[in-house]
Order: sequence, then C-alpha cells, then structure tokens
Amino acid sequence: MAGFGSPIDDGLDIGSLEEANIASGDYLLIERTRNVHAGDIVVAEIDGDYVVRFLRKNGRGEQYLEAANETYPNLVPQESLHIEGKVIACIRKYGV
Repeated sequence: MAGFGSPIDDGLDIGSLEEANIASGDYLLIERTRNVHAGDIVVAEIDGDYVVRFLRKNGRGEQYLEAANETYPNLVPQESLHIEGKVIACIRKYGV
C-alpha cells in the first residue's frame, strides 16, 4: 500500500519541493495508487524520469506537473506520464 522508504534526496532534486516544506533528508510516505486528483503531490514517471511534483490540469484537462518552487518550470509530458502514487505524509528526523 505504501512505499519508498529512503530519504527523498536519494536521486531526486528536492529543490523543486522547497515551498511545500519538504526538505533534503525527509522521508515521504507514498500510497501506491493511480487514483489521484489535481493538487495532489505525486510520484510520477514523466518521459522516463521520476519526479515528485504537484499534479495539475490545464484548461483542456491535460495533466502536467508543477514544482513547489517558482524557479522550476512546469513539466509537460512529451511522450508519457505515469502516476506511481501520491504523497500522504512527510516525515522529518530531528537531531540526527
């Protein structure tokens, strides 16, 4: 039901999640589901790369991915977009 038990900075650019208060070393609890809605933070495979971003829809109903940091561009799929799951919790360790 849930997975991805390593810190999110393992191979992911976490700067894109800065304004969602998700930081380097945080753990994300991911519900493996394809039942997601615009506004959810999702783990997605877009054109062969895995990212964690907000799922959005444009005026035509087409899905794209938006960072939680204005310096990062929106990601619009050129070939494929597969949702692997949605973030249901962020866990932070202190004093380590």
